[in-house]
Amino acid sequence: MPGQGKTTLAKKVYNDPSVKYYFNRCAWCFVSQMYNTKELLLDILSDLNGLDVRVSKPTAREEDLAEWLWKCLKGRRFLIVMDDIWDIGAWDSIKRSLPDDDNGSRVMFTSRIRNLVLQAKLNSSPCPLSPLSDEESWELLQEKLFNNNGCPSDLLEVGQKIAKNCKGLPLAVVLVAGILARENNDLEWWNQVQESIGSHIASEGCMDILELSYKHLPHRLRPCFLYFGAFPEAKIIRVQKLMKLWIAEVFIKSDEVKSSNDVAGEYLMDLIDRSLVTTAATSSKGEVKACRIHDLLHDFCLAKAKEENFFQWVHGHDVSYHSPIPKVYDEYRLCISSEWEQFIHSRPVGPGVHSLLVSGIHVERCQHSKMTSFFLGFKFLYVLDLECIYVDDFFPEEIILMIHLRYLAIWCCTNYIPSSIETLWNLETLIVKGARIYSIPLPDTIWEMKSLRHVDIPTMSFRDYENDESCQLQNVETFATPTLTSGKDTEELLRRLPRLRKLKCNFFEIQLDSEDPIGFPALGCLSQLESLNVCNCGDMLIGENDDQFPSFSFPNTLRKLTLENFCLTREAISAIGQLPNLEVLKLRKSAFLDLKWDMEDGEFIKLKFLQLSEVQIEKWNACSEPFPSLQRLVLINCKGLEEILSIFGDIPTLRIMRMYWCHKATSSAQQIFEEQQDMGNDGFEVYILDD
Repeated sequence: MPGQGKTTLAKKVYNDPSVKYYFNRCAWCFVSQMYNTKELLLDILSDLNGLDVRVSKPTAREEDLAEWLWKCLKGRRFLIVMDDIWDIGAWDSIKRSLPDDDNGSRVMFTSRIRNLVLQAKLNSSPCPLSPLSDEESWELLQEKLFNNNGCPSDLLEVGQKIAKNCKGLPLAVVLVAGILARENNDLEWWNQVQESIGSHIASEGCMDILELSYKHLPHRLRPCFLYFGAFPEAKIIRVQKLMKLWIAEVFIKSDEVKSSNDVAGEYLMDLIDRSLVTTAATSSKGEVKACRIHDLLHDFCLAKAKEENFFQWVHGHDVSYHSPIPKVYDEYRLCISSEWEQFIHSRPVGPGVHSLLVSGIHVERCQHSKMTSFFLGFKFLYVLDLECIYVDDFFPEEIILMIHLRYLAIWCCTNYIPSSIETLWNLETLIVKGARIYSIPLPDTIWEMKSLRHVDIPTMSFRDYENDESCQLQNVETFATPTLTSGKDTEELLRRLPRLRKLKCNFFEIQLDSEDPIGFPALGCLSQLESLNVCNCGDMLIGENDDQFPSFSFPNTLRKLTLENFCLTREAISAIGQLPNLEVLKLRKSAFLDLKWDMEDGEFIKLKFLQLSEVQIEKWNACSEPFPSLQRLVLINCKGLEEILSIFGDIPTLRIMRMYWCHKATSSAQQIFEEQQDMGNDGFEVYILDD
């Protein structure tokens, strides 16, 4: 039975600090009915390595991934969770990549199929979940609605009836709570809900409640919710991508006060508050970074989308490989899950199709010649997502005929973007994925694309251009990943992006005058910048001498800063500490001059998250009140760090301290944890991995 809480229970075990401490390596993968071995391997490896392996190794073969997984786990005590497994074949395809070192490693399944463990011939028995009792259902409902503050007396009787009608299914209770929470404890509304859900849940599998939830969704949220069905089952969806798609589909209405992105964020949080969407990952700022929906809700979205002709899924068995006549599609949206080559060979034409999303299991290479007819047959698209399809080694110029495009994501290892791209005058989001060695020069015509809001092209650069500040991209909010150099030309260029909120860039030092030995570009002109990620790609760390430290000029609006491959003096890091709104700081592959960090009072007043990764530091000298707002401290591979001062345990807001491969400082972190435990601070969590 779906909705019993199997995944929830498994997550509680998986995220328990003692479990994280016991196992050297932990990974989670969602299996589902339509599993693919390569995808499972990619999910597990991405979890183990803390990065998206699909990006770092886009063309890796399944056997290479299996060997890599074996090497990652060999000699380590690991925990692998395979969530929602339906077929023993999924386990058989993965187990050969898991070394058996007899060291306490474990694999955990969640499944609706009780005898799956018997089929797998494992040395353990299944742990069946019993339905909640009526009392437990009522307690859960109160917890979701009132945070255990107690139910108003006039709602007690009807509330207990509603809980009883949920038939012991936690998912049903949670969904009902989402319905009830909308009307602020109105007795008449509670009675209506109680009468509506009746007692059919046991046979309908929560569909009764889902129908009621959808019925009472505001009309503005319905297309946003159904859109989750356009992604594969169990898919973890990046929030930024989801919101950009919503905006391109015109589901989001902005106004003079709020941007489209802000409104989309509010819509998502509304769906989460209604328990229709689940948070899958949070960012360092505590915001929702990725999300997903329960497979039962996914089934509902598919059924409702078919009923309302919202989108059509095209699977492998739906198309003929060698079709004598073109396959014509009239649906407004197409979601492709078949082998891409098979879909292309069916000679598809979609004169009425406005959105096409490909959720390929494999990153396939598709020759440009085979794509030409496709582009010509779908000229009226607003949304084209080919992010998982390796199109070719150059940018397909036929795309410029799709003048209605608002969202374009493709995968092509090109070194050239045609100047004719300016004809896509409606384009809001431009994403070009693919690993490259050299920067892609952007054409000058990019400045004529006034609708652009989001640009994501790895290692791009700007050609020489006329210094005309009147030629601006007023709507661009996010920009990644341009190559910037020192000097005033870069600063003048950035002034042409006045509303930039998020910038990820590479920095190359060039030969400079002796009066300006470093000349890091001044970014103070970006008055709306909130997130900045800078990687120094030069041959050496910047600022190796006192007279060469980078004189940063960051806007006071900055909330998140990531610096990679920099060497910083005390003056430089102190200047960063004076940023009044900085909440997140990540220093990677960098070094402190003299290998020490001397902190002073009044710095990093609002910092909530601090990460030092592969940073060369030995001594960390704290002030009397370091990081007064810090909540999470993460140290990764800081092998020279001698200790973490005990004063860090006195930071009232600090809740999580994670340390990976920081051998010298391990004992001091453990001591801080023990002191906090002795003081009764059970909410303080320390996770140490040192092997």
